[in-house]
Amino acid sequence: MKITYEVIIEKTDLKTYDSYQIVSVPTLYAVVYENDPVTIRIKNHSYDIADRYRKTLHTTKGFADNQARKLNQKFKTDKFAVVELLIKA
Repeated sequence: MKITYEVIIEKTDLKTYDSYQIVSVPTLYAVVYENDPVTIRIKNHSYDIADRYRKTLHTTKGFADNQARKLNQKFKTDKFAVVELLIKA
């Protein structure tokens, strides 16, 4: 199933020919833990480097489902899930 997004605004870089499009999405998908919204922080205890964060809010359900499945496997649980956030009525 192909999703069609409505282009709200667009700008083309005439040097690189990259076209930046701001598009609307009808739905967002959030990865939750026990129905609470979460984010993922990755710390490296071996080196003194800044923490990294992974997004848990996605515009496509497939990416959110995949992330929840991988988190459930990593933490040996079934408490990560995906909830749909309707943006437009």
